[in-house]
Amino acid sequence: MPLKSEASVAWESLLGACGRHGDVETGERVAMRLGELDPANSACYVMLSNVYARSGRWAEVRDVRRRMRARNIGKEPGWSSIEANGVVQVFLAGEGRGEIFHNFQGASLQHCSKNQTGPDRITKTI
Repeated sequence: MPLKSEASVAWESLLGACGRHGDVETGERVAMRLGELDPANSACYVMLSNVYARSGRWAEVRDVRRRMRARNIGKEPGWSSIEANGVVQVFLAGEGRGEIFHNFQGASLQHCSKNQTGPDRITKTI
């Protein structure tokens, strides 16, 4: 994964603060600047969508998500892992789960059945 520039990190932090404080106007300006720095960065879109959602501006949330789809920009899935008794459990959630599978090529994986109310679970035996 490429490193982000310090400028991008600072702008993303500011956009997150706009969301926490409900400052939609500043959030829009910050998201515009972030989009100029890295137009393919999904974080800008997702965070702006969250700013709108926290303010109850659902039409704007839909517009941001439509723009993401139109530009073929997807959010990276969230995942976490834990090792216990020589077994690594990897939990995935979100879109694009196939991306994570490629990171474990060559390992012995078992894909457990999907829980409809939660993330997928993969077991890797060490």
